[in-house]
Amino acid sequence: MAQAEGGRALYGFGPFVLDGGRRVLTRDGAVVALRPTVFDTLLFLVEHPGRVVTKEELFDAVWPGKVVEESNITQTIFMLRNALGEQHGIVTAPGQGYRFTAPVTSKRRGLLAQLRNAAAAFGRRGPALQIGVAVGAALAVIVTGVAVFRPWGNGAVEPGGLVVVADFQNSTGNPVFDKTLAAATAIDLRQSPHLTVLSPDKIQDTLDLMTRPKDSPLPPEVAREVCARNNGQESIEGGISQIGGQFLLTLTATGCGDGRVIASDKAVVDTASGLLPALDAMADRLRRNLGETGASVRAFNVPLLGRKTASLDALKAYSEATYLADHGRRMESIPLYQRAIELDPNFAMAYADLSFAYDSLHDHSSAVDLITKAYAMRDRAGQYDQFAIATRYQILVNQDDIAAIRALKAWSDIYPDDAEPRTTLASEEEWLGRVPEAIADGQRSLAMASDKERPYEILTRAYMMANQADKAKAVCALAIARHVDGERTHKRLFEIAVWQYDPPGMQRELQWFAGKPAERIVLIDAAQAAVSEGHVRQASALFARAVDIGKDSGLSNYIAAPYARLLSDLGFTEEARRNLDQVPKDQDFDDYRVAMVQVGEVAPAEALLRELLAKSPSDTLLNGKSGPETRAALALRKGRPVEAIEDLKPATPYELTDFSVPYLRGQAFLATSDGPHAAAEFHKILDNRGVEPLSVHYPLAELGLARALRLQGDVPASRQAYARFLAGWKDADQDIPVLRQARAEYAKL
Repeated sequence: MAQAEGGRALYGFGPFVLDGGRRVLTRDGAVVALRPTVFDTLLFLVEHPGRVVTKEELFDAVWPGKVVEESNITQTIFMLRNALGEQHGIVTAPGQGYRFTAPVTSKRRGLLAQLRNAAAAFGRRGPALQIGVAVGAALAVIVTGVAVFRPWGNGAVEPGGLVVVADFQNSTGNPVFDKTLAAATAIDLRQSPHLTVLSPDKIQDTLDLMTRPKDSPLPPEVAREVCARNNGQESIEGGISQIGGQFLLTLTATGCGDGRVIASDKAVVDTASGLLPALDAMADRLRRNLGETGASVRAFNVPLLGRKTASLDALKAYSEATYLADHGRRMESIPLYQRAIELDPNFAMAYADLSFAYDSLHDHSSAVDLITKAYAMRDRAGQYDQFAIATRYQILVNQDDIAAIRALKAWSDIYPDDAEPRTTLASEEEWLGRVPEAIADGQRSLAMASDKERPYEILTRAYMMANQADKAKAVCALAIARHVDGERTHKRLFEIAVWQYDPPGMQRELQWFAGKPAERIVLIDAAQAAVSEGHVRQASALFARAVDIGKDSGLSNYIAAPYARLLSDLGFTEEARRNLDQVPKDQDFDDYRVAMVQVGEVAPAEALLRELLAKSPSDTLLNGKSGPETRAALALRKGRPVEAIEDLKPATPYELTDFSVPYLRGQAFLATSDGPHAAAEFHKILDNRGVEPLSVHYPLAELGLARALRLQGDVPASRQAYARFLAGWKDADQDIPVLRQARAEYAKL
């Protein structure tokens, strides 16, 4: 099966060659970078092809003598499949283990020696080999015009792997150094594609397994145990002391398993303002000593905050804000991000993360302004953060979701062990209605970042769009059990409670939000739920409270446009027009344009659509969904339903991102007296409640179905549909125009 040379095995499968002796995997001659444990797992599977390898065997082979969790195997297999690509050949045997199904053949070691010699001809210290130039120790990957290097050097240890950053040992008496310097070190090390820094929440979970209090300190000896329990490679240990007016910084990398010192460095700094630049330089040297080449460090290295504006206080505020945001407390994170920016106006990622916080709260104009500022200063950020900034800019400013997905895949290729690009990819796929892909990438994201709320929320939403309420609730329950549930988790739980007609569940979520800065979120949801039950006056009061809370927090009134459309759909034309007058001038939503059309503001809506299409030619959903929606609404208003149906054809791929497209198309088919096609559109809504559980289009689809069935001449079925709609709105406000019209139609049957 294998050709051995000096006890070293060489295997081939598909385009891959696995050299067990040199511990190198190549694909078509190019090196595939793998962590040590991922390589060991692949080697063991390849050594036992065609049979089920049990999890116990993998534990013994890859983690001998270590106490690790089963999730280590799951995560390692995921990373291995990701590295090998779609034809990975690793099949899961449920409840047993894994089987390697790809045909494995022996390879001549002489061929690999030739390739090694060819690589050596380029020079051991060359920056990278070009794509397609045989094999070597590096691969130049060109992404958005930036050359990204993956070379391995001749350091003391094999590059790659998981590291744990211990608390800095602070003997200065100044508490600002306690967590800030460790956070700065983690940010510096995270720039490396070869290292993964164990997150604070996973550290806390491990401390819990060690029966230590979750908030206990992380001195070096504890950090090493945490590192070993997570199958990490090195513990990064730092210290700061003060000698007269100077500071002494130390930084050491210690092997988790044997406790040996792998690398050590120190620096004397004259002032506190020089600490972060000194730490940057020490982290650079540490990365080299951990096996990363100088070319890689140079390619993936930007000083933490910019050398001229480095601010420990800014970093402290930023770290606290990020913790709150990761745990779903975005409203509470905003003042801290703002504080970080005040202290360091050149802090690119603070602008970017603040932008994300505002966008999640639907303050789109503030989000665009902030990400534009971050993009302008992106060169101050590290390569990893540049990907984050550029991708968010693509999504928020250019709104080119297709290009964003390509960029996210490139980002994920360069940082395969990082969850952020995979999480955002799942979010984009969900946004475009690509539900199976969103579920698959959402599951991968959650496996990689179980310590942050966002992956849970995205996967929950994807399951809801797939109409799988129980799975969505289970993901939320998992977030709660892991103590990362926040605003978005409980928003989704409220939506699911409405979907499943669970009043106690709705009340439970209302109570969770009560008195919190994010109460505005659930008030808006409660208002939408009230409208969907025909309680318009109650909804108006809830919306008004939400607007007031938003004003107190400095958030713009994004509610006016969606509420105007709700009112116009119900037939409240004048009330809808008054709400349109409250829409901020810098905001535009598809709801705004459609509501303008429905209340008779046809010419302004047409002019606005033309202006937007000229200004945003790359906007995926403007061109593919919301633009066609506006054109269809215009055609319906002008009495041209056939034209409206044609206008909505480009929106077909996105028609179940919400209910607006099938509802408009259903109205158009009713206007052409095409009962069967109208019924099919309304069934898309009625059969997929999870897509938009709070939408008033759900009960109105029942009314639309009743009308479609009447057009088909199926009076008994039509009467039943009318009766269902009227029963659902038996306690509704009696002056709703669409309700009065429905009662009149029902009486005539």
